[in-house]
Amino acid sequence: MSELEERRLRPLSAMTAGGLWPADSPWVRQAMEAVPRDRFAPDAVHVWTGERYEVVRRAETPEAWAAAVHPDP
Repeated sequence: MSELEERRLRPLSAMTAGGLWPADSPWVRQAMEAVPRDRFAPDAVHVWTGERYEVVRRAETPEAWAAAVHPDP
């Protein structure tokens, strides 16, 4: 499994483990499972380092880009 795929699944697993899926809106879970947010993310994102923003490019550092687009829950 790729780093990107792992990161896609982490929030879904955390939501399930915490019982956080909204019972009255099952479509939320279906949408999150069906459409990964990275499909809408630009190929370059800005990440705060604690001192400044740095550009993280998907083509140059795919693992760092995946971490920025799919942060840990």
